[in-house]
Amino acid sequence: MTNERKGVHVAKGDITLDAIQQAIPHWIHDTRKDESSVTGEVFLPGCKCSSCGYHSNMEKERCPHCGAIMRKIKGVY
Repeated sequence: MTNERKGVHVAKGDITLDAIQQAIPHWIHDTRKDESSVTGEVFLPGCKCSSCGYHSNMEKERCPHCGAIMRKIKGVY
């Protein structure tokens, strides 16, 4: 038997959300600043893979470049 642990490791002093974002592949949406928006920015149609940086025009279940299975991180994007 091995003592291999599964899950996300968060080092002392690190932020949990940052560790989750680095461990779980997800799409990072393109944005631009817009003063007329309530949040100050507008989401654009393009996005990039958090694992390999591949740019896509829309979200897909898998990254076409590296094959990572994409997950949605609720409350982040």
